[in-house]
Amino acid sequence: MRNEIYIGDRAFSKETLLIDLELLNKLQRLSLKEGVSVSETVNHLLNQQLKEQQ
Repeated sequence: MRNEIYIGDRAFSKETLLIDLELLNKLQRLSLKEGVSVSETVNHLLNQQLKEQQ
């Protein structure tokens, strides 16, 4: 059994793809809970992280 999943011309490890899908699912649930888009949630989380690092 292959350990890679191909999407278009890119290859991803199954583990990485599962982690990415799990994170996307969490982002979608958080966005629905807050009533905002996934992009707005990502921007908010990135801004929080960047402020904490300064």
